[in-house]
Amino acid sequence: MKKDWDQNDLFKELIQEPRKIRWIWLVYFFLYVVAIPWYWPTGYSGPLILGLPLWVVVSISCVILLACWTCLVIFRYWQMKAGDNSRGNH
Repeated sequence: MKKDWDQNDLFKELIQEPRKIRWIWLVYFFLYVVAIPWYWPTGYSGPLILGLPLWVVVSISCVILLACWTCLVIFRYWQMKAGDNSRGNH
């Protein structure tokens, strides 16, 4: 079965893409490390914030920051050639 488009066709229209910028990946790594509560002592819940233990608030906050960071990276660093607003939609 023949494809109507090739995956390389999607990327040839890009001027800049975020997967080639290393510091963006460092921010992702940092946020994931903080979001996973492996570093909290066993049984530690800390102070309650809105009825939730501190580690839960930190994890949820990091997940929200990950979503915001992803949006920022896409809108700021995913640059296509002028006049092409499709963003890869075929």
